[in-house]
Amino acid sequence: KHGSESINPANLEIMAGMIKDFFRKSKNPIVLLDCLEYLIITNGFIPVLKFLYDIREWVILQKAIFILPFSPATLEEREFALIERMMDRINF
Repeated sequence: KHGSESINPANLEIMAGMIKDFFRKSKNPIVLLDCLEYLIITNGFIPVLKFLYDIREWVILQKAIFILPFSPATLEEREFALIERMMDRINF
């Protein structure tokens, strides 16, 4: 999607800023970030991992809920372990 409401998936800094801004302005914020795999393909795993750690800090500070749906089968075992380590896992 293109336009003023879309975010270039290669610009993790802008995406993080928008999420943090939403956390600051909202009471009991909840964010769902879909297409983790696409972010990794676009940016590489390490930049996305850093992005997720940055968001995680804000989730803790703002007592927010951050939902990150993805299939473990789409990641390398090491990558999955690093993401799983920083988040509470819910299987469904």
